[in-house]
Amino acid sequence: MTKRSSFLENFGVRLVSLLVALAGIINLFSAASPALTHRFKIIRDVLPLSIIQGARVISAVAGFFLLLLAFSLWRRKYVARILAITILLLSALAHLAKGLDFE
Repeated sequence: MTKRSSFLENFGVRLVSLLVALAGIINLFSAASPALTHRFKIIRDVLPLSIIQGARVISAVAGFFLLLLAFSLWRRKYVARILAITILLLSALAHLAKGLDFE
């Protein structure tokens, strides 16, 4: 393996782990902030309040676990990749359920 390809490979791994950590931080802040009023009215008509509140908790827990997984991704752990992808997908669904957060 050449020096250049090793650098690019390391850069990619580090970038992905930092992006996962950023997603975890965004999840935590999003779970702590209230949903936008007009979006909340739409989702409240579709889902019961307990599901919406549960999605907020899932979003916070997912953010915490993403922060933990970012360190394992930095160290190139295979299981961390599988868990990170699964938690990111679960987090996306939770954001939609808690207030149509799609940004």
